[in-house]
Amino acid sequence: TVMITAMGVLLYSTNALLPLFLQTLMGYPALQSGEAVSPRGAGAVLGMLIIASLMKRIDPRVLVGTGFGLVATSTFVLGNLTLDVGTASVMWPNVISGLGTAFVFVPLATLSFGTLTLDKMGDGTGVFNLMRNIGGSVGISLSTTLVERASLVHQNMLSGHMTPLSDTFANHVAALGTALGSTAQSYAVVYQNLLQQSAMFAYVDTFRWLALLALATIPLSLMLRRGTSTAPVSVH
Repeated sequence: TVMITAMGVLLYSTNALLPLFLQTLMGYPALQSGEAVSPRGAGAVLGMLIIASLMKRIDPRVLVGTGFGLVATSTFVLGNLTLDVGTASVMWPNVISGLGTAFVFVPLATLSFGTLTLDKMGDGTGVFNLMRNIGGSVGISLSTTLVERASLVHQNMLSGHMTPLSDTFANHVAALGTALGSTAQSYAVVYQNLLQQSAMFAYVDTFRWLALLALATIPLSLMLRRGTSTAPVSVH
């Protein structure tokens, strides 16, 4: 239950943050943003195709840990984004995330319900899906709040270097003023860059926190035990 809740946090948080990052900071239109995120589905389909075969040969607990490891890898990669990256830098982490999601959901559901008797299967399925959705709701709320607050923190830190006592800052403003023909406009451009960089660092921080959550969940897979139930399970 704890692991599926964590998976809900990871999955929904990334799904909420990445399109916001692409549209607000990278300037992607909605369609291009969706195309950049959509490879997650391809990774999930690929994972579903191979996970059944792997479960016959490999301990499902290992597969669950591997899945969380793949999700951690993808979010760590997203934690290195800059405003200069291309679409491919976003697509491949999403493929890895989709693959990791498949590695988590199927074996985790099998292990979770394998210890339940048939009369408890319905209640178990309800709790399982409920906690996944709660994790997703909490994850979206926390991640967006972290981005907003971290953006203010980074804005405060970066603005401390934007002072007339800094030769780099003064020269940059002077060069912009010459190019734009107005000192006021040069300060407006610098301020806009400050807001963009602060927001970018906030997203980077949040993605890295999500990656750490995924890593912290991996040891929990060792606490799972094999079940004996062969009843069909719905995880949708």
